[in-house]
Amino acid sequence: MSRQLKQQYDFPTELCLEISFNNETWCRVTCDTFRAFKGPRRIQGEIYTGNVYYKGTNYLFNGRVKKPRVIEITELNGKFKKRFSKQVKLANAQIRRNKKAI
Repeated sequence: MSRQLKQQYDFPTELCLEISFNNETWCRVTCDTFRAFKGPRRIQGEIYTGNVYYKGTNYLFNGRVKKPRVIEITELNGKFKKRFSKQVKLANAQIRRNKKAI
């Protein structure tokens, strides 16, 4: 997983990083939370429009969200589970048959 790799920052991490859930109040956050937040972000009071990554990884997030929030890596796992659920069910069925044969 990419947690072992150094995280990629597309912005200066030493400046004041802020996020907002309602465009009225702004909260200072760490650079890890800032890069994983899908919603209004600003650096030193200027609006920032850059890449959004899954939290703690270097995987880009390209989806949409209804409300501003932090994007977690567990969401990516859920997408793969949905996509490959049919294949997983078939594989589990084959494993159960093999156990019965033994």
